[in-house]
Amino acid sequence: MRGRVLMLDGYNVLTTVEAALGGGVLLRGRDGCLRDMASMHGHYKRVAETGPALEFIGRSLAELGVSGVQVLLDSPVSNSGRLKTMMRQMGEEAGWWGGVPWTIELVQDPDPVLAMAKETVATADSVILDGTRNPKDAGSPEWFNLAGYVVARHVAGATVVEMAEN
Repeated sequence: MRGRVLMLDGYNVLTTVEAALGGGVLLRGRDGCLRDMASMHGHYKRVAETGPALEFIGRSLAELGVSGVQVLLDSPVSNSGRLKTMMRQMGEEAGWWGGVPWTIELVQDPDPVLAMAKETVATADSVILDGTRNPKDAGSPEWFNLAGYVVARHVAGATVVEMAEN
């Protein structure tokens, strides 16, 4: 990831890391991505795990040496503006930016934006991943399993159920 711009499906990555920190069950699909079993349905509420999850995500991105980060949050989801502010403040205080340009944007629907991205995408959303893996589309971006990376590095003992066939 060093030197690459990474576009994050903000809620997708955040809620997966929050679930891992909270002792929730994560599923690892055949694609290697971790998925939580929580559902938001238009509402997001900060939980005790939100701060630590954001810290681990920010530290991981700094460790990876990305050249830029663009976080997309669903604007229709309640509290998206508050989460955007919290992310920006935590990043500034913790020094995640480290000279790397970060943007945190509220968009109506991140999925089509991410599916059409030319940058590397961090998500476990299968609709987006299916678009990124199309070998016939030379403009299709790569994807990075950021939630899996964060959980593996920072959440010892996370409950992960392997769904892949052996």
